[in-house]
Amino acid sequence: MTLHKAKGHEFNVVFRLDLYKYIMPQEDFSTNTYKYLDGTINLHYVGITRAKSYCFLATSNKRTKSDESEARAQDTMLFGYNMLNKYTYDVKNIYVDWSNT
Repeated sequence: MTLHKAKGHEFNVVFRLDLYKYIMPQEDFSTNTYKYLDGTINLHYVGITRAKSYCFLATSNKRTKSDESEARAQDTMLFGYNMLNKYTYDVKNIYVDWSNT
């Protein structure tokens, strides 16, 4: 489901994927500025506030670029936006054994 379609809905668990630098928010490489920053922050807010119980923010150390090549990934600035990082835990610290559920 897209973030736009998620408006007005709630879910027990929400997964926000692809939270990479250059992807969300988009960056203008020539000026090193963010494109559509206000709109991106609003969409991110919609996404994370759809969760009733848990919201997982996902990134990785690799990403696929628009030309389908692989690149080293960096976390989006949204992890630290408005002190969101104080609620963020590294996956090593919250390991859950899903095989017992």
